[in-house]
Amino acid sequence: MMRWLVAIIVLARVADSSSCSVRDPRKNDSPAKRAKSVDIFVAGVEGSGHHGVVLGLLQPLIKHTLQIESAQEKACIKTGEMPFYEMDRGGKGARCVARGNVGWESFPSKRRIFENERFAMLYESPDCLAGNVPAGRFPGRWNKLKEPDSCYRCGGWRATLEDLYVRHAVSDRLRVAAFQRGFPSLKVIFLWRNFIHSVFSHPPWDGGIRGHAMMLAAHAAALADDARNMTNGSFRVLRYEALQDPRSYSEAAEAIVDFLGYAPSMPVREAAALARSRAWRQPSSEHAANAEKASKDHERAAEVDEAFRDRWAIFLRPEHQLVPFVERRRLIRLKSKKKKRDEDAAPANWTTATCLAPKLEPCRRCTPVPVTTAAKGGEGRWCVHTKEQLTRCCN
Repeated sequence: MMRWLVAIIVLARVADSSSCSVRDPRKNDSPAKRAKSVDIFVAGVEGSGHHGVVLGLLQPLIKHTLQIESAQEKACIKTGEMPFYEMDRGGKGARCVARGNVGWESFPSKRRIFENERFAMLYESPDCLAGNVPAGRFPGRWNKLKEPDSCYRCGGWRATLEDLYVRHAVSDRLRVAAFQRGFPSLKVIFLWRNFIHSVFSHPPWDGGIRGHAMMLAAHAAALADDARNMTNGSFRVLRYEALQDPRSYSEAAEAIVDFLGYAPSMPVREAAALARSRAWRQPSSEHAANAEKASKDHERAAEVDEAFRDRWAIFLRPEHQLVPFVERRRLIRLKSKKKKRDEDAAPANWTTATCLAPKLEPCRRCTPVPVTTAAKGGEGRWCVHTKEQLTRCCN
């Protein structure tokens, strides 16, 4: 029987202080032990279906295919935000017929970019936002723009989106490709969902629909960069929409077991039927209706989709899909008597130097160290600052 092993990722400092590397926890394992170890990382932008896929498919699928008893489920199957936090794992004395670890991350990661930093990356001043915002400081909660499509750092939204992507690409972000290379046994599943539906799956965060779409687009493009730097055998793409149909849900379950390479103790289709009946929840029909309704917000999200769609084309390629899926795009255009005004693309001579630099708090950008828990002074980031570094930075 396949034995699943829980791993703890160790983050180490590298020469480039803006990034982290991964030390392989399997390095000293014997070939036989390594061959029986499977670890999963689920990555995607906000709204692509992390909770549904992790809790409504992967966790129950592991439980049923490996016939882990319900009383042992919490001890033997661990799910959590990655990279495998130093959480209280418990269950050390439990007799597990198998052990599993499913980690996931929703981008933008709240451990890499804080709420007020999201606003600062998009807008030139806190004065652009409605609500009770402290003078000179971006809010730490979700406020809306006073005027839609205004106050962007680079003047227009297109140039701001380009600048946002460039800055994010060279930031201290979690690089999935580097993560996987440092941990060769890791299998990665990239989640993808119709972009406009992902945008509408939350309230109007990031100042409004346009701002939220820009934030997701920049992070989706960076995830696509990671996928292009990975071998085809190390990752697959799972379309969230495919899971809404019982037949394709079952096909996805079979493809996942095959991709992860373990021998199930129960027929996968039977296990998938149990998992779907007991754990799967359909996505919000209200969010879906808003995403498909003709509105200015739909147009704003669609324009961002059009502007950056080519950047994440790898997620749409058939050879990377766990389940064959053809996206049927339905762009809704509003009828208007007035000529639609839209910005030109970012000028050819555009550089980050032409944009107003984001007003980030300086203490957020000290040299990172490998700390992952608040108990160690980490504030919950992947690579973060010690209290001593914060003191030096702030003083």
